[in-house]
Amino acid sequence: MVELSLLPFGQVDTSVLDRRWPELLEAAGWRPGEGGLRRKDGRPLRLPLRYAAGEPLTDRAAQMTKEDWRRIGVEVNLMPQDEKAFSDSSAIGPS
Repeated sequence: MVELSLLPFGQVDTSVLDRRWPELLEAAGWRPGEGGLRRKDGRPLRLPLRYAAGEPLTDRAAQMTKEDWRRIGVEVNLMPQDEKAFSDSSAIGPS
């Protein structure tokens, strides 16, 4: 499963989404379907985006990320979390 994370102070060049990702998704078998949502083997392409909620800037960045990915046919499910839950789920290393 692929998961997206919106990290504090992170910036993404969304123009790369428009240029390169559609080609890569096509090559991986994800074809545009009904409503523009990409599908493979009848399944829609949906990704969760976990982020620390409560800050207007972070909330807006998550919404913008969702909109950017939707342009290329990917449905992003926003999953706001409180700061502790987000930190715990984002920790890297052995548990």
